[in-house]
Amino acid sequence: MVGPALKPIDTNLPEVSDMHLGEWNAIYDHLAEQDPTHQARDVFCFTARCRDPRNPDQPVIRANVDISECRMSVGMEVNQICDVDSTIALIFGTPPIRDEAKFNLFILPDVRYTLNADYHIPGVNILPVHKIPNARIGEVGKHIVRIHCPGLYRNEDLARQKNSNFIPEAYMRELYDHGWIHVLRQVLPPHYFRVMPATFDAEAYRAEQGGNEEREGPRTFQQSAKPIPGRYVREIFRLLRERVDAVPELEWAKGFFLVLEGKDFKSDEAARHFPPEDAIENVNPAAPQDPRGQAIASVLSDFRVEELVQPPGRLYCDIATTVFADRPPYIDEDRNDMVSISVFPNAHFHAQILNHFTEKPINECERWVQTPGGQYFRDEEALFRDLAGARAVIRVPGPNGVTYFQLYLTSKYVIYNLALKQKARRTSPQKCVKDWPAERARHFIPLQETFRRAAETHSVAVRFESRVPYESYGRVHLEIATATLVDWLLWYDDDVFWGYKHRCLMSLNNVLQKFFTSTKRLSITAHQVPAYASLIIIITWMANALVNRPDDGGRWDEVRHSASIHREVDGQVVPVQDLSQFTIHSLYYNDPPRISSQRTISTPTLSYLLSLDRVMNLTQVLYILQGRNSKPNNADQEEPELVAEDIWRTDDPEERMLSGAELLPNPRRGNRQQIITYDAPEDAPNLFENLLPQQEPVRYPSEENDPEQHDIPSLDRRVSDIIHKMAPQIIAKAPNRKVKDESWCLLDPYDVTVATFKNPKIPATSFTSWVDCGRRPERWNTTVKAYFPDVAGHKEIMDKSNAQGLHCLEAWREWGMLLGEVDEATQQVIIEQARSHINNNWRWLPWYVSNCLWKTLSVKENNPSRTPKGKGLGGPQIIFNPKFGSLR
Repeated sequence: MVGPALKPIDTNLPEVSDMHLGEWNAIYDHLAEQDPTHQARDVFCFTARCRDPRNPDQPVIRANVDISECRMSVGMEVNQICDVDSTIALIFGTPPIRDEAKFNLFILPDVRYTLNADYHIPGVNILPVHKIPNARIGEVGKHIVRIHCPGLYRNEDLARQKNSNFIPEAYMRELYDHGWIHVLRQVLPPHYFRVMPATFDAEAYRAEQGGNEEREGPRTFQQSAKPIPGRYVREIFRLLRERVDAVPELEWAKGFFLVLEGKDFKSDEAARHFPPEDAIENVNPAAPQDPRGQAIASVLSDFRVEELVQPPGRLYCDIATTVFADRPPYIDEDRNDMVSISVFPNAHFHAQILNHFTEKPINECERWVQTPGGQYFRDEEALFRDLAGARAVIRVPGPNGVTYFQLYLTSKYVIYNLALKQKARRTSPQKCVKDWPAERARHFIPLQETFRRAAETHSVAVRFESRVPYESYGRVHLEIATATLVDWLLWYDDDVFWGYKHRCLMSLNNVLQKFFTSTKRLSITAHQVPAYASLIIIITWMANALVNRPDDGGRWDEVRHSASIHREVDGQVVPVQDLSQFTIHSLYYNDPPRISSQRTISTPTLSYLLSLDRVMNLTQVLYILQGRNSKPNNADQEEPELVAEDIWRTDDPEERMLSGAELLPNPRRGNRQQIITYDAPEDAPNLFENLLPQQEPVRYPSEENDPEQHDIPSLDRRVSDIIHKMAPQIIAKAPNRKVKDESWCLLDPYDVTVATFKNPKIPATSFTSWVDCGRRPERWNTTVKAYFPDVAGHKEIMDKSNAQGLHCLEAWREWGMLLGEVDEATQQVIIEQARSHINNNWRWLPWYVSNCLWKTLSVKENNPSRTPKGKGLGGPQIIFNPKFGSLR
């Protein structure tokens, strides 16, 4: 097998020129001023190529942002402050809530509060905590209280849900009706008990939100807390545990435990403290002179900390150190005070940073960094290779007990949105394609303006954060030596860093604007799809990488690699990013813009990443690139592959709450979608091998350093695949009976091949009722010509306002596009061969009459030209091939 080879886009690259990020910004601005079309500016942003304004007579360069000029220097001040950011407690007995605190009980389920994320702490009975089915049952101050039920792990009912961790309504009903209400009645005085509903269903009736009857998945409710004073909580949970052990209906809840989670205390003044100079060994109880212990006690003020940590209970704390810096003023700055600057972790020191905070051996930390994706993950900032945060899962903790470590930047606070899944608003190709002006106004322009103004208020700081058992809090995040921090950190002026992000997004926005407003999008052909679609995917991926870490793994790695130049390393051709900032191998400012066809994202990946809920094929991708409306208007079609994930991670939890029912097949019924897609079988034979002329490779306009050409499938294979695809698509469009919402046809489209239409007995065995319209040559010929028309005939059918069915077949639309790609002589050969194949092999077809693919009719038994067959006196009109006589 021949491996990948270097392409012209990988060779003869311009010489690399190192520069400061501020110089990069200046070149960008200079190019923008020189060219009102912004072509040179955007090509520079995407590919780093330009003529250096400092040496305009010299050859084109590739600009590399050099980090050696942004190391911390003498005269700068580096500051550090610590905080307790969050706490996690596992409670196996009764929650040690203080008497003066308040427990807000939640009776009804709410899928949004299900724990799905890994805590990265030791599990319970080997199981990770987040894998054990759970539900929010309460809140105490800023802490959420969840109940986890190991007895529901791998429960069949839960396994059928999209979220198998979510404890659904049926079980929450049993917990309340057989558990909560009985113990609440025993413990609470009347003035507290009277707010409790008598039954779960009574509360569900009161709180059910409108629209549930149309919504698939779990019902949604208005969540109303039932307050319980802290002094009653211990007894309530003691009795609840006894009742669970005694009542058969609550067998599934045996062994339940509670998880207490409090987050985002970093902004609380009481959680902040200066880093200790020396380790604190005795932490229980916390000494008055121990500021960190007092900070933990403050964020857990509603609980008795000494009881939370008593075995088997466990308490974990996230301890963080924030580092920020100032520089002396420049000579030309009219000020005498220090100036805030933005600081960033130097990715070359990740191993040393991990060693410092986890106390794991340095050689082990170096091994993690060299092989990311196992325990260590790099989070690039603004697609800079050298400015990067990190995450590390410490499966076997070191001496200080750290189980999870994060290194991140406060730049995310500018766009942080806790209500969203990815904690920031993101975009996707689907949103851009569906309504580019709206997505541009909703996402790109506001984000662009946010970056432009961010330097006015935000100097980026670095946060080091560790998750540790409570007993280890005194050993971690001690004061870091300034000399160490100087090695770890890089810096930029605020306006330089935020200005770079603003300029990058401006170019991403502008190239998308050029594409979606191009009047020549309709001229894109099927074989040009990869070059254009890859650009849309890459730009969207880059835009999201400016607000989150870059998406990686699986298909995302292919996106990154296909955008990169390649080099030969140890005899293997591999993708490389040889510049500090991310660049792509090419950008052609054609109308519309595209990347080089020499290296693009694969068609299956393009189709998947451009899809919303059902994977599109190449023709549908072409239609959306051309700006045609090919979005289905009905969810009846059974597609070969469903997209059950939120690919681009743009939805918030309320936007997309699928249930298992959404993944179940629908009853067989006629398809009402605008575009019907069923692919040709992978082993489908070539029906026209060596019968059609071969196409020359598609050649693009001559461009500097890019002798492009793109190999395409043979013409005979393309025509053959159209016929193979058309067979199941015709059956998928079979009409419904008026009285019943079911198809006249019993065949499943997935079982249909070209052989279906070669068998004259199929109508009699596969239609409940149908009309035999004979074998008249004029009917047959008219139908075949409609299925495989010439260019003018195809346009005529497409333009008819009353056309039904035929124009909905993806294969029929692909036929029209194929004809448009070849000359008239080749068109004639293709048409003759396709029609001849149908005439010589297919025995029956739905009669194309009155501009309808499937025309139904009610007839009497003695009609001379139409004979009713099957159970009724009507149905779809079917004709037979006159070439084969009357045998059927």
